[in-house]
Amino acid sequence: MKTKKIKREKHQKHKIQKQPLFFEKIINKKIEILSISIIIFLSLLIGIYYIISQHSKNGYFSFPLDDPWIHLTFAKNLVEYGAFSYFKNEMITSGSTSPLYTFLAALLFLLIKNEFILSYIIGIVSFGLLTFLSFYLMKKETNSSYIALIVALIIAFQPKLGLISVSGMETTLFIALLIGTVVFYRNEKFFLAGILSGLALWARPEGLILIVVLIFDLILQKVYFKTKFSEIFFSQKFYFKFLIPLIVISTGYFAFNYFLSGTILPNTYSAKIAYYYGSDRSNFLKRDVLQFFSSKEFIIVAFVFLISILKILYDLIKKEYNNNLLHLVFSFVFILAYYIQLPFAHRFGRYLMPVIPFYLFISFGGFQKILSFLHSKSKSDLGSLFNMIYIGIATITLLLSLNEIPKNVDEIVFTGKYHYDRHIKVAEWLKENTKESDVIATHDIGALAFYSNRKIVDMVGLINPEIIEYLKDKNSTDYLKEHFLKNNVSYFVTMRNWFEAVNQNPLFIPINEFEFFEVFKFEPERFHIMPKEASYYNQRAIYFVQNQNYRAALDFLFKSLRLDPNSSRTLFLIGNVYDFLKDYDNAEIYLKKAIQIYPEYPEARYELARIYFIQQKYDLAKLELLKAIEYKPDFKEAIQFMINLLENVEKNFDEAEKYKKLLSSL
Repeated sequence: MKTKKIKREKHQKHKIQKQPLFFEKIINKKIEILSISIIIFLSLLIGIYYIISQHSKNGYFSFPLDDPWIHLTFAKNLVEYGAFSYFKNEMITSGSTSPLYTFLAALLFLLIKNEFILSYIIGIVSFGLLTFLSFYLMKKETNSSYIALIVALIIAFQPKLGLISVSGMETTLFIALLIGTVVFYRNEKFFLAGILSGLALWARPEGLILIVVLIFDLILQKVYFKTKFSEIFFSQKFYFKFLIPLIVISTGYFAFNYFLSGTILPNTYSAKIAYYYGSDRSNFLKRDVLQFFSSKEFIIVAFVFLISILKILYDLIKKEYNNNLLHLVFSFVFILAYYIQLPFAHRFGRYLMPVIPFYLFISFGGFQKILSFLHSKSKSDLGSLFNMIYIGIATITLLLSLNEIPKNVDEIVFTGKYHYDRHIKVAEWLKENTKESDVIATHDIGALAFYSNRKIVDMVGLINPEIIEYLKDKNSTDYLKEHFLKNNVSYFVTMRNWFEAVNQNPLFIPINEFEFFEVFKFEPERFHIMPKEASYYNQRAIYFVQNQNYRAALDFLFKSLRLDPNSSRTLFLIGNVYDFLKDYDNAEIYLKKAIQIYPEYPEARYELARIYFIQQKYDLAKLELLKAIEYKPDFKEAIQFMINLLENVEKNFDEAEKYKKLLSSL
């Protein structure tokens, strides 16, 4: 007995006592509350910093997208006319992707008249809420306040989420509802989980994905993992508490859309799918998924994420339920849904942003599980090393995120100015230069409708669902002409890279740089929209011209001409390229063809005047310049050319002086 006791004492003497990992220690409750309060305040502060920076640099508020004004137009009409309409009470339609956001905006319109402030309030407060809910969820799933605070801090400074919180869009509200649903689900508050999952559907149609994933998770826990959680859920019939509010709220959503537009989902759903039909799925995976989730602030996260997946697979094989499985399935199904239906993430990757918090949950929650697992299996005390690794990765991630914030400020300033210079300026022009009874057709329906107070006909089906079935047509001129006539359209406003209108002069271009946003008078006999493929070929040709590869440019232009032989712009560009090649005979032929289709084409007449001047056909050059200036009185280049011709060729200084005065007045 004495010998055994001595051996046991020796063994205990040499046994290493492992120190607990830092995230396995208990944090003081008061410190926890203070810490999360500070983090939430920081998330709010980031959004405020963005909007103050934008206003101080631009001198005004604006949005980085046109879509926020769609919500605001519905909200304004709801308050003023009591109708979910896009023009007074005349265009009742389910054209809002997020009815819940629209209702919140309408409610705030009763208190706040500034459209920017109320939009910022919804987005920034929702961002603070999703930060808090992320903390609460991670605390539940990891049983660690430390991990929860770290993840909440990373989310608070997450640059993509911070940017979208001041975009005027429903994204942060939608994400907060998704996370809130999972929080209540994990805490077995199924009635509240049912309510929030239903509200998530009202925030965006993708809320359906989380509902399906939660049901799948419950079945998987019941059948495969046989967890106590699922046993309680099914044995005590908690599914009634979950499904009843979910079904009631979801049915209300489907009925709302069906009553307004005859479909159970908003018009925007079908319109987006139709417009982006044929988008490159491989490009979506490469650019919108892989590059998005491995961008600068995610460099370390991507590595940790892959390691965490190994733990999920290990637990799956061992039939041990891993909380991160739900997050992984949701992320996968969410991306898969876009891959199948709409392989396009839109500006800033905003369609995929709801995946970001779940991506972080998997990465940092999963990494905790891995380190705890390795710590328990190790024969020596590696606690200090594991603590340093975890804190180091979290710190690097946070620093990388902070580094992106100044770039986001520049992005918000630039995009805010972009939309102000185009959309708001065009809306103001329409309000000042058109009659109240005039109907405006456009594809960017947000700011134009909100500020012009004109009835809008939508060219992409967001509020006019009848046009959706025609969006896949390569040549939309005939249908759009008929659609415009039917809806008494007076003017149409298009962006060249969306719908390139040719063969007539624009009445107004707010800013003469890419992207061109142009206002046209609708004249049925002249109306012509280039097929998108032909327009794309022209853009490629312009790129090659800029790089002095004129033969490649011609190849694309003739491809375009075969698709659309009635485009004066394509003929004009071909004439230009032949001019660069010093093939003046062909340049003259194609420029004349452009003018034959579109006699009032000032740029084509100017270019033809140059060709005649080079060929020493001065009388013909002067005639073309006179026409160019007649059709475009502020055409500075043509006026200067005329002055040179009059002074250096005709020696007519008196007439030249008249044009000098005209030029100086511009």
